[in-house]
Amino acid sequence: MIFLPECAVCKASVPKTNHVYHKYLIEHQVYVTFSFLVARKRLSKNKKQQFQLSFPQNSTKNSCSERSKPNFTLHCWPFLPRLSTKTHPPSIDMASCKNCPPYKNSELGIFFPDCFERVGGHCNKKNPGNVQNLHILAHRVMPKFFDGIELDYLHRLAPNKYITAAWVLSHIRPSGFRFGGLYTFRVQDDTMYTPTIMGDIHPTSLAANLNILYYPFQSLRMEAILQKARETAPVESQYTIEWTRPCDTWTANFYNVRNENGRCTLSVMRSISAHWALGGELLLEWNDPQKLTPDLALAARYSHYNYSLAATASRQGLDVSYWQRIHPQIQMANLLAWNRNTRKTIATICYQWNFWNSAVHGMFDSDASVGFMWTKYLRHLPLQMGFSVVMNLPTDRFAFGMRFVLDPSGLRRGE
Repeated sequence: MIFLPECAVCKASVPKTNHVYHKYLIEHQVYVTFSFLVARKRLSKNKKQQFQLSFPQNSTKNSCSERSKPNFTLHCWPFLPRLSTKTHPPSIDMASCKNCPPYKNSELGIFFPDCFERVGGHCNKKNPGNVQNLHILAHRVMPKFFDGIELDYLHRLAPNKYITAAWVLSHIRPSGFRFGGLYTFRVQDDTMYTPTIMGDIHPTSLAANLNILYYPFQSLRMEAILQKARETAPVESQYTIEWTRPCDTWTANFYNVRNENGRCTLSVMRSISAHWALGGELLLEWNDPQKLTPDLALAARYSHYNYSLAATASRQGLDVSYWQRIHPQIQMANLLAWNRNTRKTIATICYQWNFWNSAVHGMFDSDASVGFMWTKYLRHLPLQMGFSVVMNLPTDRFAFGMRFVLDPSGLRRGE
């Protein structure tokens, strides 16, 4: 029940009916909005609430003609609502569903607001990525060396269809010809509504690679990588499930999971500020069904717009990387890796210099190995070419390689 005393301004009695009550407020140019800040489930339809609306008693009778703005105080037991007065009439549309008692407005004279809705919060931190890509900025600067001769062909048939072909002559990679492609069943604009399938096969040895990527939701990534070396070899598998949130990333990787042996990693990376990110990774490995070997690694990164420092530490070793953009076209990176079992430490310094149609990568490490890579996209031909040289000074051994990428669609331009 609502108790409405006489008006503190003109001492007139206030009607209790809802329609006349709103009309009375409008005539006095005072508009009241009720907003109950309580959970809907805490209200009971059969439980009566008691409200009291009081006016200040220090106003004169002539204040109504002067169009004053009196203050109101609303008391609610056992819940406390919020009352706001405005000088301009709001849109009086406060109908609520019948699940929010009381809903008989004509009897009680109260309008409840719309049903409560859950609204996502705002995060001013950036997503830190996963633990596997913690040192990705430094690894991008390092040169990717070729061995022998490699010819690649990439052609786009449609926005969701690509065909690829490659011919490799190398001492390290499997030599021969491979062909494959990329296909997505349903694509609308830039959104993939079905899984994306990428794969290639060697016609002679039947060695094949298959990669399936799917985003059932915008924040959930599911990926499967299958590889078969030859016809009689077992299939090497890797499955990934990754959940991305505004401030953290949760990842689960499964490598060749079988009853006899297997390996899996569970990792999380979270941003605690605009620059700091912390995380951890749990490794579970078993070579016997009844023997499980766990290992834990900690990860941290401090990043800025032009430099980044990252580190991972576990019982097996330590990895540290530092990346910096010293010029709009020049990047440098330092990497340090220490292995506990071998008691060996390797430090690497690398750089990347970008030009408008080419890029140069170089490196030098503590084992006295020097490497260089140069790539260029030709201006008048849809061809990207590059070569690399890596040499170890103490042993006087080196490796030289060349790569040519024919791309009529222009998809590889700028790599």
